[in-house]
Amino acid sequence: MGLFLNMMNRLQVLADLLLPSGNIIVGDANGKAASVTMSGDATISNTGVLTLKNIAIAKAADETVNNSDTLQDDDELKFDAKANTKYNITIFLFLNSSGVADFKYDFSIPAGASGDMQTGNWSSSGSNDATDIGTPIVVATTAVVRVTCILARMEIAATAGEVAFQWAQNTAEVSNTIVKAGTCLSMVESV
Repeated sequence: MGLFLNMMNRLQVLADLLLPSGNIIVGDANGKAASVTMSGDATISNTGVLTLKNIAIAKAADETVNNSDTLQDDDELKFDAKANTKYNITIFLFLNSSGVADFKYDFSIPAGASGDMQTGNWSSSGSNDATDIGTPIVVATTAVVRVTCILARMEIAATAGEVAFQWAQNTAEVSNTIVKAGTCLSMVESV
């Protein structure tokens, strides 16, 4: 009977422990259990639902520009950048544009930020040299869907803000230039 009461007392002690809503128990530096709030790229609710921070954005719908060579922010390929943070960005771009209109792109970045970008065209046309953000890159196209990989790295200074992929026709033409659904932007904070 004593063993049973001892076990019941231990269970009652465990049941009486208070754990703040949404916290988890982890081992601390001394090997002791400690209540902590999950942070970083994930949060957890008091019902156990784990939410991961978006580090990849995929376009849900096609986006079209017609007869415009003015860079415009993509409707979906953007994220809020933290101050004093470096990012590596990869975009797998599915696009369709005429050989006359072609395609150009850049990024809008917060004040004081800087960086460079490069296109991996997987074709014999175009340059694969890195270019400073703020100097649009032109991608030669044809009337078929093209896959292009864009690599960028940027350093956000003291001003946080939105980073947006921008694009347009290189030569304004009455034809559709389309960034296709499924185009994906991923970003990783770097050292």
